[in-house]
Amino acid sequence: MKKIFVLAALTVASFTTFAQDKETKKLTFSIGVDAQLPMGDADVYGLGIGGSAMGAYSVSDDLAITLSAGYIGFKTKDPVIVGINPVTFAPVYGDFKISFIPVLAGIKYGFGEMFYGSAQLGVSISGGDADGSNFTYAPGVGVKFSNFDVLLKYTGMSTKGGGNFNTIGLRAAYNF
Repeated sequence: MKKIFVLAALTVASFTTFAQDKETKKLTFSIGVDAQLPMGDADVYGLGIGGSAMGAYSVSDDLAITLSAGYIGFKTKDPVIVGINPVTFAPVYGDFKISFIPVLAGIKYGFGEMFYGSAQLGVSISGGDADGSNFTYAPGVGVKFSNFDVLLKYTGMSTKGGGNFNTIGLRAAYNF
């Protein structure tokens, strides 16, 4: 009886261990460095630099559901007029800074072993000289090799007042 109980316990333990190993492979995380170049209405800002973290849950061999959050900051390329000196009536110049905390959910679809497409929707919380939250979408294409991947993406944000803050960006990430 003891032998049957021990054999049953070992069998259950091995199935549990196998299931846990399989589950850990389904869920992956990555940490990346982001660089984004503003376009259109946002081209008064220079290159934005930041970082992001992403989790991906594999639904199938080719499809994963993603959730990401990060930070990216921008400042104006050239000083802009921020006011008028009340004594001399001369313009006062300064830099505008803006930052975003994007929180996005989406999908990642693999095209073979190395290449993938990505599409995300969510919100970017802005700070600095412009506070608020902005609807954000980010389609892109990427390449994965070993534990690294590089994603080229377009990010579009609808800002308050009907404006847009659009960028072309690159994310280089380490997957673990």
